[in-house]
Amino acid sequence: MLQGSCTLNEKRQVLEETLSYVNTIRTSSGSEKLSQLPAGVQWSSYDCVIARALYEVDKSVNVFQDSINTTDREFAKIIAHSFGYSNDVIALNTGDEIKRFAVPLPTEVKIFVENFDEGSYPKLVSEPAQF
Repeated sequence: MLQGSCTLNEKRQVLEETLSYVNTIRTSSGSEKLSQLPAGVQWSSYDCVIARALYEVDKSVNVFQDSINTTDREFAKIIAHSFGYSNDVIALNTGDEIKRFAVPLPTEVKIFVENFDEGSYPKLVSEPAQF
């Protein structure tokens, strides 16, 4: 399902399912549930909606269109379990001696990321964080 082919109800459902996945990850990590996803930056793996929602749990998390990556193997296992995977954690060698672990995104979350990056959720779009 591509961004252009999603109905308003499908977009709402994908948003709710993504929030549910994020909250499962958060509560499994000892954090509170969110009532809504925070605003984020389009096309930013470290500053997107999902990365911001998980930032207090793991500051190394980044989200791509097909996976969530982290430097914390245990957190990657929590993500995989929250997505309903038995153990789909992929160890990555980034070439800078820091290992990262990737977990494939469920279809609904992939669709959300694609739709968000393409502008389907304008109320969730914000400017980059200023540090």
